[in-house]
Amino acid sequence: MSERTFRLIQGIYLILFLSLDLSMFIYAIIITMGLEGLTNWRIPRIVSRLRYGKQAQFQSVRNDGVRFNLDSEQMQRLAMAIFLLLTYIVFPGVGWYGPWFLGFLLIMAGLTNICPMVIFMRWIGCK
Repeated sequence: MSERTFRLIQGIYLILFLSLDLSMFIYAIIITMGLEGLTNWRIPRIVSRLRYGKQAQFQSVRNDGVRFNLDSEQMQRLAMAIFLLLTYIVFPGVGWYGPWFLGFLLIMAGLTNICPMVIFMRWIGCK
């Protein structure tokens, strides 16, 4: 499973759970994103390892211009978890549009393979 496919699946699930008002599943998405961001054990890599074994090929990351020894995908997931936590749980009245916006951005990133958050994280110096 690629990161692109996983973003598309996350976005579809997030929009679906928001439209059906399934709070427990949205909490599960927040916890999953937070754990992936903190531990860097990403579901696409785990699925690829289980599916292909040691032959799983992962995209190599260039190390030139790296200021932080953090992966941009890891930081993206942590930022998404914090954003969802703030807009869905802490300030739901003020930030009601935040989870919807994030869901549609994830769908867009899954369809186009252009994720603005990952681009920003690489721009500030993550690998």
